[in-house]
Amino acid sequence: MTYENGTTLTGISSIYSYYIIRGSVALPELAEGFHSIMVYGRYERAGGSSFNVFDNASVYFTIDDGFAPVISNLSVENKTYSQASLPLSFVVDEPTSWIGYCLDGQANVTMTENFTFTQLPCGLYKLTVYANDIVGNTGASETIYFTIEEPFPTLLVASASLVTIAVFAVFLLYQRKHKHQKDH
Repeated sequence: MTYENGTTLTGISSIYSYYIIRGSVALPELAEGFHSIMVYGRYERAGGSSFNVFDNASVYFTIDDGFAPVISNLSVENKTYSQASLPLSFVVDEPTSWIGYCLDGQANVTMTENFTFTQLPCGLYKLTVYANDIVGNTGASETIYFTIEEPFPTLLVASASLVTIAVFAVFLLYQRKHKHQKDH
């Protein structure tokens, strides 16, 4: 039996009796997930004779809030990066049974903790993070589009700057020496 709030109830199938016994109990607010309760029955003969029968059975049910996990605060953003390693971290708003990511439409990769992409080649990428809550609802992050580009060649620029300074210094020394020889 499934109730409006998503609760699924599996009936008691192992208690058999000649009597129909009804009862109810108010349960505390239960978290989303799988639950069970043990139901006990005690039967007495009228008049309080010594004949007592005790029986019990487990009732299994699920609380499902019907909402998928929300994935937010992704560390990878819609932008261009100049490094080949990117840390991936994010926040999920409820307990999960599985977390993974999909990079460029490839098969999902399972993650157990925050993750770092390493040695990403230059190019365009598409990333989505997924999470299943403990009853199987699947949530997805927004899809992130990012680019890895060649790092700016700062060493090359610095080397070229030093060569330019050195050439200019040699030129100034040459000019000075040449002018000095002319004057004498």
